[in-house]
Amino acid sequence: MTDSTPTPQGLQYSDAGGRRWVDATVGRICALGLGQVAITNAMVDAAAAAVPLSDADSTEFAAVLVDAMHGWGHDQWSQAYCLASSDDALELAIRIARTRKPTGGHKIVSLVGSDHGRTAACLTASGQPELHEGYGPMVAGFAHVAPNDVDALHNAVDGQTAAILLSPLDLSNAASPLSEDYLIAARQLCDEHDALLIIDETKLCFGASGQCLTVSSLAELAPDVAVIAAGLFTGLPGAIVLGNDRMRSEQVAIVPECRSSLIQTAAVATLATMRQLELPNSAVDAHRELAVALAKRISGFDFLRDIHHCGATIGIDTDLPAEQIIQAATKTGLCLGVCGQTAVLMQLPLIMEPSDQQELLDRIGETMEIVERETAQLTTASD
Repeated sequence: MTDSTPTPQGLQYSDAGGRRWVDATVGRICALGLGQVAITNAMVDAAAAAVPLSDADSTEFAAVLVDAMHGWGHDQWSQAYCLASSDDALELAIRIARTRKPTGGHKIVSLVGSDHGRTAACLTASGQPELHEGYGPMVAGFAHVAPNDVDALHNAVDGQTAAILLSPLDLSNAASPLSEDYLIAARQLCDEHDALLIIDETKLCFGASGQCLTVSSLAELAPDVAVIAAGLFTGLPGAIVLGNDRMRSEQVAIVPECRSSLIQTAAVATLATMRQLELPNSAVDAHRELAVALAKRISGFDFLRDIHHCGATIGIDTDLPAEQIIQAATKTGLCLGVCGQTAVLMQLPLIMEPSDQQELLDRIGETMEIVERETAQLTTASD
């Protein structure tokens, strides 16, 4: 980047060729958007020190995380661990669940369509058959049920169940949410069978729903374990496992914690800045207004099927392949994610300047216009 190249800010950055991009998925990199000076300065200082962390440092980091969550009203958390990746964190959560019952009980119940990572256990927990192809036998002791099918969940959970593993938004189906009834049923079943309710929010920006955890905006319940990552580490690998007093296992004593001061500093600085800005609660109204403006801008296109909005996480479902939308967006300098075969995803930061919001609306509108023209041309050519 040359001195004349604008610095990344908010949703916008310039590529090596000088083209200005709007990244509608930047929330998964930093919950506050690009160019956060306080976070950058803290990370520069940590990088300059470059000292591996000690056990005492990890204990202090855990205390900071727990105190931060308590400050947001999440008093159930008593433990926190920083891991080097989301896969490591979910692997730990699964391992703890499968080893905590002295009388056994190793089954993990997760959802059809879910994606929990790429380690052996995480792959098996994922409910997408295409992820299992060519891998060979999966890990034993996993079951998958359909999202929002309460009866199927009741039939799958029994005394041999170690945990129910859920992500509150289905990122394989246009970011559609789990229902309140389903989430409450999962909590009740875990209580009945002494199983852990594990919430995987590693792919959901921390605070995006207006609550620290997206699940908290969908139902009044307290998970036993929450795994978080997106938006906290400024694009670096890293994840956090939060646990209550029920998350007890001999496995906790051998946690392969992340000892990178840079990674831990990114999370601490992000959380501190959020507290100073009174986030995430203060962003709720702005997210709602943006969702309304977005719906007005694109709802008139015939190929649009639905818009799922949960704070700063927005899934746009269409009648067309997601890749076609992505390619059209690239032509306008807009970055979108994929959340299903026919759906695209926005994971926006918690705060946005009005100019960023307008630029986003303009570019998503231009994207849909391109798609409409290309679809019409294909239809004409086939007649």
